[in-house]
Amino acid sequence: MFKWRNLIAGFLNVMLGLSFGADTAKRVFKVLAEPGEGVVADVFSRASDLTASLDKRPYTVRSVEPLKPGEGRTVIVVDFSANTPANDACLLAEALSTLGRIHETPPPVLVAVGDSRFRSHVTIGPGRDLDVYAGGDLQVLTSECESGHSPESWKLLLEKDKAVRGSSLQHFGSGSTFEALRNSFTSQDAPVRVFWLAEGFDTFVYWKTPFCLPVRTRVGCQDVILAPPFEGIERISESDLTFFPIVFGERHGGRLREPSRRYIKGAEALAGSTGGFVSIVSGSPGDTLVHAFERSRAGVVLTLEGPVTTGGVGPAKARTLQISAGDKGHPVTWRRPFVVNPEGSIQLSTHGLEPMSVHSANLGLRYGCQAPDASAGEPSLELTLPPEVVNSPSGQMDIELGYPNESGLKKQRFTFTRTQGGPTSICLPLIHAPGVTKVLVVVVLLDHASGWVGTTAGEIGARSADR
Repeated sequence: MFKWRNLIAGFLNVMLGLSFGADTAKRVFKVLAEPGEGVVADVFSRASDLTASLDKRPYTVRSVEPLKPGEGRTVIVVDFSANTPANDACLLAEALSTLGRIHETPPPVLVAVGDSRFRSHVTIGPGRDLDVYAGGDLQVLTSECESGHSPESWKLLLEKDKAVRGSSLQHFGSGSTFEALRNSFTSQDAPVRVFWLAEGFDTFVYWKTPFCLPVRTRVGCQDVILAPPFEGIERISESDLTFFPIVFGERHGGRLREPSRRYIKGAEALAGSTGGFVSIVSGSPGDTLVHAFERSRAGVVLTLEGPVTTGGVGPAKARTLQISAGDKGHPVTWRRPFVVNPEGSIQLSTHGLEPMSVHSANLGLRYGCQAPDASAGEPSLELTLPPEVVNSPSGQMDIELGYPNESGLKKQRFTFTRTQGGPTSICLPLIHAPGVTKVLVVVVLLDHASGWVGTTAGEIGARSADR
């Protein structure tokens, strides 16, 4: 009995010590406050005019500054897993058009979720995995989005894509990407803005589903609560991830429908839990995302100091972070759920985000050339190398050709030893395209000496021009 009392007393002392440590340990952290209903831009200008609290405990506002160019990190998520195949071109057109219209340093990280005919996973070179955009140039992509008509060369692959995804949206990739985002940034990266492009956002909402045990147990059905992937918000606060959902309506031909109210509610839940705002897609490709970028730039970065809230044996629950300004009788207040982590609590994952490599204008394709050891008239491809590769020191160069068709993506790999200032183009045999006049080819090039990675794609044939 005496031993048990000592053990219990020791356990209570440890718990009290952890609780006390959680109350006394402090840290300095950043949070991005986005504008809404006149808050921030008009009111949040001087730290001395602001008061802050988290779970009714006071925090010190050390500084308040506009979001500076180059401050923090930006991520664009193209979520194919929560999208109908007919809208894939529009998601990518929105993202790629925006990348060409904004200029940020460091540039935004482009991440794709789920399978799509526009996306290919490539292993090229020793241990080098790449996520590759396997579509044509932006003009072709935009035309497909606005017209709703896919090129003939994609038709069979598109039908297969429809069959796999079905009529209802799938969300298997959304949760894992959310986890990867949480584990890919630390306090040094804050604030991190994440613009999430998708049709469906119901993954990000609490919902109930009937769950039935086997009949032989003679137990009736019961409701099981499914929690959204951002339930662990306590693990994103250190790097201050702020999510901005970009909601697409279903596209039928050239007509864009209004998004489902269910999907908008899911987007609002995601934005509300992380301090962002929701945008509904309209206008030409890129217009909505560019506007969201510009609007998010109106936010301010608050540097706060106060107790950490994640001490103890269990995960902390997000509480309301509240920043107020103005008269005490009629304060203007900005709120969001938040948890203050101990500094360094996020351990970067070795299997984090895999950025998608997009079309490079410096990598040219042309049908027809004389490949080594090839017979006259056999299909071949001339690949024009970019100056960054041609002028770099001699080294190894790996190339992969992909042929999307109804059976998937056939592949062909080459390895060359390149000399500095050598040939500006290479002729490659098209062994998976015998006897055809047109073929869709996806090209990925990795140059080891310069570190240059590029990809391009095009429908080429005997009468085609350069792509």
